[in-house]
Amino acid sequence: MVVVTIVFYYLLSYQPCLDPFRDGHIDPLLALQPRPNPIDELMLRGPRRLLTKIFGTNSSGLRIHARFEDSLCVLAMSDIQIFTGISIMISGAAQLKCGISCYQWLVVVYLAWFSSLTHLSCLTLLRNYLHNRPAERTWRLVCMFVLVALLFFAFLPTVNYRWQLGRSAEGAGPPTPEDYAICYLKPMSRLDYDAHSMYWEGLNYHSHSEHTIVATSISIVLLFVGFVCRVFKLHQSFSKFLDHSIRRRISRSLRIPLRVVCDWCDVQGSPRSLKRYLLYRPLLALFLTARVSADTWNSMFFEVWWLMISFIWGVERLFNTTAIVPSKEDTKWTFGQVMSVALLAIPLVTAIELLYPGKFPTSLQ
Repeated sequence: MVVVTIVFYYLLSYQPCLDPFRDGHIDPLLALQPRPNPIDELMLRGPRRLLTKIFGTNSSGLRIHARFEDSLCVLAMSDIQIFTGISIMISGAAQLKCGISCYQWLVVVYLAWFSSLTHLSCLTLLRNYLHNRPAERTWRLVCMFVLVALLFFAFLPTVNYRWQLGRSAEGAGPPTPEDYAICYLKPMSRLDYDAHSMYWEGLNYHSHSEHTIVATSISIVLLFVGFVCRVFKLHQSFSKFLDHSIRRRISRSLRIPLRVVCDWCDVQGSPRSLKRYLLYRPLLALFLTARVSADTWNSMFFEVWWLMISFIWGVERLFNTTAIVPSKEDTKWTFGQVMSVALLAIPLVTAIELLYPGKFPTSLQ
């Protein structure tokens, strides 16, 4: 639901010309940015043309944009998931002494990881809403920091989970999915494994070990990048500092030496000179790459791209995890399963309300 909502919002209603840190009482048409993000303008050029052909005017996008910001749909999904993720981690940690297995611990970690992904994704649409409500922004970021910290420490033991390695005849080696998770909370080094097990495991040790570490590292990096990105973009001072102070100052300061190199290489007089190909063009490419990277980081497109990559990665990891131990227990519906599905009615009802017509300010009609 979050992925579909955010992609729909970005393609059809997101307005890169609007200031995300405008006051709530200001008319959106009067809160235009002097310099819209060029990456968003480039990516939305096609959808905006299609929107203009269908509705005949771009004001329809503004109406949908205003309806999204006034709706509590995304806010409900965000709050549900932040408390769900923390509850999952606390419940999993409380069950460690009760015999929770390594397989179950891995499922717990990735379910909480999905909850954090959902919450961070919702913050993308709540940027202006939380700017006008700093107290709500603070407690949500504090809760998100707690969940990120819990997930970081919960991911560390999963480096030991190298199911493909198996066990030696003496029982040495990495844990199996059925082993107690509490026995493998400390990351294990190569020296922790039995020499006989390492001998007959052979070359497979290095490949499976590296694969497990890489998978865990990718999950942590995606979570860390998403959290840091939201912290900076939800605060006007941080966001303006990165865009105006750092990006623009560096860009302006690099133009002068680049112009000097351009004149020294005589680009206009000798377009095919060796100095132009070996010196000026590589420096120009680095300059443009740095500017594009800074604009991409500050764009809404980067957040949508991060969401899609994280979602695909999380689905792949969760399905691979649940496929390790096919169990009939996963298909049973108890209170937890029924309650989780029932809670979807809260954001779903508010999402359906978006389809109903409502009153808008005169400037948006």
